[in-house]
Amino acid sequence: MQPSENERGAPVCRLAKVVLCAAMASCSGTPPAMDGSNPAPITSTSTSTPCPDALSVEVHEAAPEVMLTLEVVVQLEAPAGLSVAVGDGAPEQRPVAQQHRFPLMGLQPDADLQLQLMVTCESAAPRPLPAVDLPAVQGPELWPIVTVHADDPDRREPGVTLIDLASGDRFYVAVLRPDGSALWVYEASERVVDSRLEPDGTLWLIEGYDVVHLDLLGRVLGRWGPPTSKTARTEVDVVDFHHEVYPLPDGFLSMESVQQRVPAYPRNPNEPDGPFVSTNIVDTRVVDVALDGTVRQRYSMAEVLDTRRIGWLSMRGLASGWDWSHANAMLLDPRDGHLVVSVRHQSAVVKVDRQTGELLWILGTSAGWREPWSKLLLEPVGEVSWPSNQHAPMLTDDGRIVMFDNGNFHRTTPYTPAAPAPDEPLYSRVLILQVDDAAGTVQPVAIHEQTSTGRQFAGAFGDADFLPQTGNVLGNWGFLLSEDGVTNEEAGRGVKSVRLVEFSPAGEVVWELGLHSERKTRFAGWQTHRAQRLVLPAL
Repeated sequence: MQPSENERGAPVCRLAKVVLCAAMASCSGTPPAMDGSNPAPITSTSTSTPCPDALSVEVHEAAPEVMLTLEVVVQLEAPAGLSVAVGDGAPEQRPVAQQHRFPLMGLQPDADLQLQLMVTCESAAPRPLPAVDLPAVQGPELWPIVTVHADDPDRREPGVTLIDLASGDRFYVAVLRPDGSALWVYEASERVVDSRLEPDGTLWLIEGYDVVHLDLLGRVLGRWGPPTSKTARTEVDVVDFHHEVYPLPDGFLSMESVQQRVPAYPRNPNEPDGPFVSTNIVDTRVVDVALDGTVRQRYSMAEVLDTRRIGWLSMRGLASGWDWSHANAMLLDPRDGHLVVSVRHQSAVVKVDRQTGELLWILGTSAGWREPWSKLLLEPVGEVSWPSNQHAPMLTDDGRIVMFDNGNFHRTTPYTPAAPAPDEPLYSRVLILQVDDAAGTVQPVAIHEQTSTGRQFAGAFGDADFLPQTGNVLGNWGFLLSEDGVTNEEAGRGVKSVRLVEFSPAGEVVWELGLHSERKTRFAGWQTHRAQRLVLPAL
């Protein structure tokens, strides 16, 4: 497929197919399938019992922060199905219910549109309802220029893509169609560093230093923050929340950064084995928070890892001390429920017993680890190319782990500062490994490093996800300062740009989306922290 580009940079919200999904569990009956398919419309011509009429049809605007979306509420005399279409779009069938309550997403900004509704039932001909004029919806004021670098519809994972987007002082969470056009947009007041859509149709995100839970219409279901937060509904005894929120049935996991004094820390990154000085470092702690704001448990990286060991970025100074660990992601291992944490400035992924807080293993280079930590290093089987300053690991129930390997500093450490060839450029990649907990081993599975136009280097941010239906992997080069060896400045672009790349199991690019701005119109460019491929839930 030839690359296509929306050169104007405006949101593209075509209505070839309006997406319908329920934002709350107010409808009864059997829902549409999670794969996005819909039951066939009921077309019986029997007139023995007329289809019920509508008692009311209401259209509500979403919260001001939510764009391209309206809420529809249809109250019927009796339970029945409902056929829904917008303008000349194809109708979609909703399951039997007496009250139908759902959002309309992907509406075209400032367009004159009508909602076409028809009640369907088994015992009678469908009953058309009067057309409803829809109020105009707004789109985002700013939007990246979208380039489709590659697309193979038969091989890419079905669904849409959820991402966070930032450009200067503008912050969005958006659902994108495969062509990059916007289906749903939430404008945040502060930078969003993680967002995830749950099967119940609600969204969790970190906005500023708060954890936020809301529905697709922008109604806030919960907001948790530190005592310094001016917007949190529930105060939590933490310094901040950052990088990731991991929902639990009765709460969530996130991370905080805490100052800690250590007696011995390398004074110079070029002399990692000493001399040492007493100094302040920043410890990252994973926090387990109940819905009422109670902190049930903390997992300190400084308590389980060697605070004398450093990475190159561990010598980056923050107001509260040296940025020693910079843990940037966590998840629960689907095999045993224990905690897995990405510790970026140690270039290591570690596993911690969720009940006892004990360190179980370390995945990463052996350079710089002394006893007793060296005994917990996973043993490589074959030649393993270790991650460097990685982001966003994801584990499967068969022990495969995927992560975005940023590849800073040519994948060296202060303990192994072997210089690469002068002409070797930095590059990032998607790294897949197989972990055997019982044997204490790790072995290579696959490396995906070639986008449709070659290697790219994202020195910060990034994400990598296994995709369930196709076995593909989605990689997010979310912080590019250059593309194809040319800086964004030289190319006339804003400072930062993004590549979202989907790889087949064989490493072939089956879909790739680029996001950028023109330098003269948006100097900052665009960046994204995480990306999630999903099928919009329907309840």
